[in-house]
Amino acid sequence: MTDKPAPVLQPIAAAQWQLLADWLRAAEIDCLEITSPGHAFRLVRGAQGYRAEALDPGLPASGAGFRSPAVGVTAPCAGVFLDRYPLDVESLVQAGERVHAGGRVGFIQIGLLLVPVVAPTSGMVGHLAVSPGTLVGYGARLIDIDEDHA
Repeated sequence: MTDKPAPVLQPIAAAQWQLLADWLRAAEIDCLEITSPGHAFRLVRGAQGYRAEALDPGLPASGAGFRSPAVGVTAPCAGVFLDRYPLDVESLVQAGERVHAGGRVGFIQIGLLLVPVVAPTSGMVGHLAVSPGTLVGYGARLIDIDEDHA
């Protein structure tokens, strides 16, 4: 039987770094350390998202930062999503607009009842994940917010 050589690991592409950072963010993990022959690095969550750090100065790690994925504003209950008060003509928030944690960004309508939808964090409004007037279930992602890291 012949010994197989250890696989040669290729440098990690930027898209793979971002994917790892997205998974860590979703799992609420602040640090991931990976070591293998030829690689030793750590992804650490900082104020601006995740960054890669080389554990051995002689080994490659880009040190690049990766923006954390958007935070989802979710439906607090089942009903019809409204982006404005029923008698208003303008939406409560627009894409690119800054919102504050706890600020009202929409409503869920259940019959005559309007349940406010609030931003869980401060940041910049991304896009509406569902169209106004759509029937949504509890926990449905409604709006994306690019979180402030101050």
